This record gives sequence, structure tokens and C-alpha cells, in this order.
Amino acid sequence: MPSPEEREAHEAEIRRRWDAQALLSEGGATGADMAAVIDAILRLDLEACRRLEQAYWDTRELAGAAGVAEEWERAFRYSAPYPDYPGDLYAIDPWSRMAFNYAGLLAREQTWAVGAGAVGIVPVERAAMGMVLALSVRRAREGGWFHPVSEEMARWLARPWRTAMGEEASAPEGSG
Repeated sequence: MPSPEEREAHEAEIRRRWDAQALLSEGGATGADMAAVIDAILRLDLEACRRLEQAYWDTRELAGAAGVAEEWERAFRYSAPYPDYPGDLYAIDPWSRMAFNYAGLLAREQTWAVGAGAVGIVPVERAAMGMVLALSVRRAREGGWFHPVSEEMARWLARPWRTAMGEEASAPEGSG
């Protein structure tokens, strides 16, 4: 577990690396979809956070019943700072990693800002990160790259966001 200082340094590095223009210019249509999710995170209100929290827990329960809960949980380790992240982290392209980590950081901050403890931060964070990670699977598929998360798992990861936010705030159905 990283110390508070290490966590703060990790978050500062995420902010330093975030470049929305690069994501839009280098990420193609999928990069634009990732940017749209990030924009939606910035507009979350308390009601949306509550919907995301509920959708996260509902999906977690369904994932358990389907026998994929362990794999689903493992996918979120890609946000961990060094040295806790999985070794295949670098299989995810830099634009996707940047968007994934930035989505998590913003979701934590926005949830706290609108919910101030009234809603769980981790479920909202994971719902947002799950959608971006699912999009990174689509980006890898389109570019012919390896991705450590399967297409099936991408659908599970996107489910809480899609359930709570609807398709207009998310990517097209074929994204994961």
C-alpha cells in the first residue's frame, strides 16, 4: 500500500501527464469517446453518483454470480501506482492509461465534491474507470494491439457506467 506521500506524487504525475488535446488528436474516435466520459465525470451530480454507486454494486453482485468477480476486480489494479500495478500495465497504450487514471482521479474528486461522504467514492471511481478501460479494449482491438483485458470483461467493466449514465453519456454499444 503506498504511503500518502507516494499516493500524492502518483496523483500529481497523473495530472502532469493528462493532455486532453493529445487524447483527441492521437486517440481517434475511441479517444474522443474517452474524453466524453471524462467530460461527463466533471458534470456528475449527487443523483448521478448515487446511480453509479448502485450500478457498481449491482454489477459486482452479477459478476460474482457469473464467476467473473475476481477477474473484474483485478482489472482495476491498472490504476495502482508503481510498484503495485500489474506487470502487463504497459500493454495498455499510453493514451488509454492516461485517460483511465485521470478518470479515476476526477471521479474521486467529483464524488467527494458533490457527495461529501453521502455516496461511496470507490464505486463511482470504478464505474468511471471501468468505462474508460472498456474503451481502451476497443482501442486496442481497432489498432490490432494486445490488451490484457478481454472483450467479455470489457462489457462487464462498462456495465455500471452504461446502466447509470445511459448511452448518450457513454460510448457506442460496440465499445466493449
